[in-house]
Amino acid sequence: DWKRVDTLVKASVALLQQGEKLHLRLIGYGPEEARLRCLAGNWLVDKDSGAGISFQAPVEIGAIRGIMRQSDVYVLCSDGGEGWGAVVNEAMAEGCTVIGTHEAGSSATMIEHGVNGWLFPAGNVRKLKECLLKEIQRKQRGEPNQLGQAAARTLSEVWSPSAAAQTLLREISQ
Repeated sequence: DWKRVDTLVKASVALLQQGEKLHLRLIGYGPEEARLRCLAGNWLVDKDSGAGISFQAPVEIGAIRGIMRQSDVYVLCSDGGEGWGAVVNEAMAEGCTVIGTHEAGSSATMIEHGVNGWLFPAGNVRKLKECLLKEIQRKQRGEPNQLGQAAARTLSEVWSPSAAAQTLLREISQ
């Protein structure tokens, strides 16, 4: 429950009810699955349009980065109990636009709102919905995923192991 996936399901259902076309893909099982399926209600993926919510079995850890490369957006809804949330690093490295909470360490530290991702307060369905809608509208207009591209640059230029090592060496030599 501290991952707050219910926030994402609620925001997605609200957008689907408005007629927006999105596909929320939840991968893996956990103790919240039955509750999340209940929240998703009748909004499971429509085979014709591809819109809706899908629940997928866990995948091999090696497959996750490939799935991220195929995705436009990654959402981290966790509250402060998440700690860092290394998955944000991985999603940004793969060029996903990351929508994360102000409370999770990685998103709060690495995301600059509107520059290389989006931030919202944990548990705030309305604010998450606004962030998701911006990305849906961008894609509908056929615009490139500039936030995802900026996220990948942030990872390679600021948060990569080599960038961190260079920063450390620069600090030590001063």
